Amino acid sequence: MAMYMEYNIAQDWIRFKGETLFGHGMLLGLILLRVIVFDWAKNPLGYVLHGLVYVSMWLLPIVQVVYHSIYGEFISTGAIIALQQTDPKESVEWIMTYVKVPVLMLLSIVLLLLGSFPWIYELKIYRKKNFPDTILGKKSLVIMSLIIWSATVIKLFPMVGVVDQWKEQRILQAEELRFNDNYEERFAGIQVHPKYNLAKGTYIVVVGESESRDYMKVYNPEYKYKNTPWLSSMATDDNMIIMDRAYACYNLTKIALGTGFTEASQYNDIAFTNSMSLLDIAKKRGFKTYWFSNQIGEQFNEVPIHMVARRADTVKISTNEYDDGLLPLLSTVDPNENNLIILHLAGSHARYVCRYPENERVFEERSNEGDYANSVYFTDRFLQQVFDYAKDNLNLQAMLYFSDHGEDYDLGHGPAIKKWSTIRIPMWIYLSPQYREIHREETANLLLHQHAYFTNDMLYNTVCGLLDMPSNHYRPVEDLTSKEYAFTRDNLFAFNRQVPIADDNGQPDFEYLDTSKTAVYLVTQRR
Repeated sequence: MAMYMEYNIAQDWIRFKGETLFGHGMLLGLILLRVIVFDWAKNPLGYVLHGLVYVSMWLLPIVQVVYHSIYGEFISTGAIIALQQTDPKESVEWIMTYVKVPVLMLLSIVLLLLGSFPWIYELKIYRKKNFPDTILGKKSLVIMSLIIWSATVIKLFPMVGVVDQWKEQRILQAEELRFNDNYEERFAGIQVHPKYNLAKGTYIVVVGESESRDYMKVYNPEYKYKNTPWLSSMATDDNMIIMDRAYACYNLTKIALGTGFTEASQYNDIAFTNSMSLLDIAKKRGFKTYWFSNQIGEQFNEVPIHMVARRADTVKISTNEYDDGLLPLLSTVDPNENNLIILHLAGSHARYVCRYPENERVFEERSNEGDYANSVYFTDRFLQQVFDYAKDNLNLQAMLYFSDHGEDYDLGHGPAIKKWSTIRIPMWIYLSPQYREIHREETANLLLHQHAYFTNDMLYNTVCGLLDMPSNHYRPVEDLTSKEYAFTRDNLFAFNRQVPIADDNGQPDFEYLDTSKTAVYLVTQRR
């Protein structure tokens, strides 16, 4: 009766009804286990088992409290998405960056005390009182608790908010695999209408990770770390176009790149699962395509960007710990071909100190900000190496760099972190003299749009324009190389159109128009 009443009250008044009901059920289950362990078995192994079960009941509440203490909200759909595309190594790095060792030690002590408490209470305190128990009472309690515990595990555990969200995302991930449905038929239907003959040469798109222009010297002259020496020196090069108003469409890699490398964007009704990718169009145009990555997560088949990457002719995941391990892969590219190379970096993903060798630390400050600045410096040096090699050896025609999203070096990234720094991203395009000579109109439009506002879910169309690949899967209004580019500060958004870019007035924080609509489901059209 109490459970029934609790459920009906929870329907109207308690947000976490699943957690509440599951907790009540587990409590009765513990009563069952207590009777078996302390009244019947009286075995040390049983005491340990009881302690482990007791501690396990505290894990989810503790995780929620820790998460809330960092981000000011409980675990959301965005956090579930991030967790499902994160490998164990990245998870450990996240904990070490944002939770810190002292907090972990404190939590370990708390869990140890929690696990010891039932044993101390039962054997040292309660037993001394020697309360009488009847056999009939015990058996009735065991039977009742057994029924309740079974119902708890089978019926109530799936109602726990985090578990329900996890299941929903798994279902959606399975649906995202429809991106590969009828691929041959859809690829055959691509019709490319180039304006120019395809000149021999190499185009490179580099995808940065968690790099925010707020913490880059080239974008922020007042920033205390000189962490972009190469890019700052290239700012005066007539062939370099540094975009200073680029934003991420979302501060999660899955969504930013799932839309950035396909037709899908916030500004059309094309679902990821129904779209073609940049690599598909490039192959149809006659490019040999390469995807070189230092992101271990791309080995997960269910991640959308992995499905996009697999469309390349050559896919290689670096086994090197740092991004410069991608450099040797460039030597496998034939300079006599028409090449499109995608380089996907680990960049400035937390833990920042793990993104560069210790002997290449430039800034000595041992802090999240200092480590982050060093990771940006390392990326700047890596980009210079890629640029120099491609220019000297691969007949470089154009090179584009952008970050998937930004970062707050004290909080990280994700929809729970409502900081503009997590979506203000760097972006630049280098055009060779040969490219500028042939593609005069595209060059003029890029120069015209150098200070235009842009979100990276429109990258697909911009690269299609850059590589002269207009097709039946191309929208010139989303292309910076086109005179038809139609977006300004007033009609651009992030987070599924719930954060107007026009709201960016220099303050650190933003607010959602409607929090319930911020989730992006790549398997459906924009909502």
